[in-house]
Amino acid sequence: MRGSIGFVLLPLLLGGIAHAATADENPAIWQRIDKNGIKASNVEMGPGSVVAITCPAETTLAQPRLIIQIQKLRNSFFDEKHIYNLRVAVNDYRQEFGMKAMKGYFVFEAKDINQRLQFNELVQELAKASAAGADMAQIALSSLGWRGEMPLTGADRALPGLMDGCDQ
Repeated sequence: MRGSIGFVLLPLLLGGIAHAATADENPAIWQRIDKNGIKASNVEMGPGSVVAITCPAETTLAQPRLIIQIQKLRNSFFDEKHIYNLRVAVNDYRQEFGMKAMKGYFVFEAKDINQRLQFNELVQELAKASAAGADMAQIALSSLGWRGEMPLTGADRALPGLMDGCDQ
């Protein structure tokens, strides 16, 4: 049980490391970190708000994750058993992800093949939109009354290859 808890928290900590590195650099550019078999990429959406995509390809449970921390919602309490729908929109792409609240973060884990395909499509669409010159993707947790913009600058360099080993 402890191993699985550590496995779940490791991407969160890794996202925090990447977030800390981003704060000193341009905060609106996607950053990439590959460490100990876990690949992660993140972008700051504003002070205290970050989106991270992780792929623990070297582990036995290679479940890609989308992790979002939203400063405005950080001090609220959310039911960890409830699924919060995150809507992502960029250009003609629209997709919803069932996010779980987890210690101040919202997390989507792609556990089955359909979720992995959906997740892989998200990564490809964000990189493609960035390469085409799109500046922002729209994201929203409508049930919580929150919406924001996710910067796409650098996603075309940080995201390709991120899902290698996670979409089996």
